Amino acid sequence: LYQHHALFDVVANTDEHLPQLHPVDSMLFKVGINPDEVQPWHKRIPPAFSHEDVDTANNFVKTNLSGQPFAIYQPSASSRIRSLSTDASIMLLFKLAEEMPDLQWLAIYDHRQVDVQKSLASPHRPLNVHSAVFSRIRTLWAVTQRAAVVVAPDSMMVHAAGCLNVPCVGLWGPTGPESRVKYYLQHHPIFNPAACNMSPCHSFQATFPRYCPPLGVPRSECSVLTAITEASVVQMVKKARDNDQRDCRIS
Repeated sequence: LYQHHALFDVVANTDEHLPQLHPVDSMLFKVGINPDEVQPWHKRIPPAFSHEDVDTANNFVKTNLSGQPFAIYQPSASSRIRSLSTDASIMLLFKLAEEMPDLQWLAIYDHRQVDVQKSLASPHRPLNVHSAVFSRIRTLWAVTQRAAVVVAPDSMMVHAAGCLNVPCVGLWGPTGPESRVKYYLQHHPIFNPAACNMSPCHSFQATFPRYCPPLGVPRSECSVLTAITEASVVQMVKKARDNDQRDCRIS
């Protein structure tokens, strides 16, 4: 579906020093291309969806969300360190749904995230909260193209929304958003580096940072993430929706 296709071993910046390049810029350097000579819009190219992709996405929205305007919420990233606790994440989702009842809220998760699945089954779940596991990533991205807004940690949905030009509120923890989302025009980060004197941290394991300030107490979560408040997310989502730059808002 593209004129050219470059297959990288991994699109990531593993350097532990500051400042860091955007991951795509880092990979362009590795293949001998000066990233400054590549226009920014060429670094956020959306997929070319097939008719089947679009039809499947439309049917999903019609069947599961009654064809109503909706938001996508990613409760957890692939690594714990980049995610709110499951309880905090689901409580945030419920708060967003209560504050913005005009939207259907679609929580997406991996079938291996059993804790997320159990929490979403809460009897206190608002009626406008739904959940889904997508077996085809292209279907998920085609659905995302129609979303009013996306809320996600530093994970896939941030980049799906970014390349599709969908408003996104990013929940940032150990890794700061400065380089990661610099080419996404409608990304609205929530980042509290003052919560940790080592933020942003570029040397951490999937479960917890290797280097951590000696706080004197056991830590199971990144303090930068735990500094995020429900009120700040609600406010930022409303701002992202009000400032939607798409020529024609999709509902």
